[in-house]
Amino acid sequence: MGDKEPPSEQTPESALPPEEASDYLRAAGVLPAGEQVSVEELGGGVSSQVLRAETDEQCVVLKQALPKLRVADDWRSPVERALTEARAATALARLLPPGAVLPPLHADAQRHLFVMPCAPAGAETWKAKLLRGELATATARRVGELLGLLHRRSRGDAALAREFASREFFLTLRVEPYLDTTAERRPELAGAIARQKDLLLATRQCLVHGDYSPKNLLVGPDDPAAVIVLDHEVAHWGDPAFDVAFCLTHLHTKSVAFHERASGYLALAGELWGAYLAAARPPDPDGLERHAVALLGCIIAARVDGKSPVEYLQTPAAKETARALARTILLDELAALTEVAAATRLLVGR
Repeated sequence: MGDKEPPSEQTPESALPPEEASDYLRAAGVLPAGEQVSVEELGGGVSSQVLRAETDEQCVVLKQALPKLRVADDWRSPVERALTEARAATALARLLPPGAVLPPLHADAQRHLFVMPCAPAGAETWKAKLLRGELATATARRVGELLGLLHRRSRGDAALAREFASREFFLTLRVEPYLDTTAERRPELAGAIARQKDLLLATRQCLVHGDYSPKNLLVGPDDPAAVIVLDHEVAHWGDPAFDVAFCLTHLHTKSVAFHERASGYLALAGELWGAYLAAARPPDPDGLERHAVALLGCIIAARVDGKSPVEYLQTPAAKETARALARTILLDELAALTEVAAATRLLVGR
């Protein structure tokens, strides 16, 4: 029931070479023998090697955890998280509506990889749509609804609490690179971040995704409410406020980076939160919102000064505005998302 997983001996050299993927998938029984397979490496991720393999009849994605993440800082995490992700995908497929998760087809504990179906053709990340200014209310509502269903349907499930008791990957992929690093680099916020970290780690209520981000939410090509949840390697039994704050961070940082669309992003944040509350039915909605707002301040600060800064906060002015927003949330102790929206509009002049 602790937070540790046994260490792995996998090295970067043991990652499956893309040219061997087709033979591996045939041997594993995922793809039929004798059929021509095309393999390409998919970009965009920092924590895993992701390969797409396709035949005339079938398309699968092979995901293998990397021991050292592809970022400037020295950021490592045990590769056993690949099997956690496969188990979490199976759990989420039970908890969420059909089609909202791509369940695993094969898992390999020795190579620390798993295989899942490809997403429907034409599906695109919510992040890509947001960056283009495609601000569909239906998508934000569905994103909030799915997260709320995950938290409500898992709440109090003793079997899931045991299965996902370890927070090793959450500590190495979220707490240390986001909260601890930011507290070191932003000493004026260290006390506030420490208080939220203590509350975060003391709260164990439901299954938490841990990476509920627009880059991990696919939107179907024909229906803005057709959302698929990806990348479950940080799943653990913990604090629902983290998922809420992690997702809302992206709408607020985009409000800073693309201030001409700030009102639209902030409106989506409100829609997401409303749909989340309706689906999650939290026992203490005011307390959850207060904690989520404080974590939002922590994570906004981390997306500027932590180990995983967002790439679209490019100018010094945008970074300083994001820092000012985080500082306002944390030091002024904002308690409601409406207060955060007002502070954001004031800072970006909208």
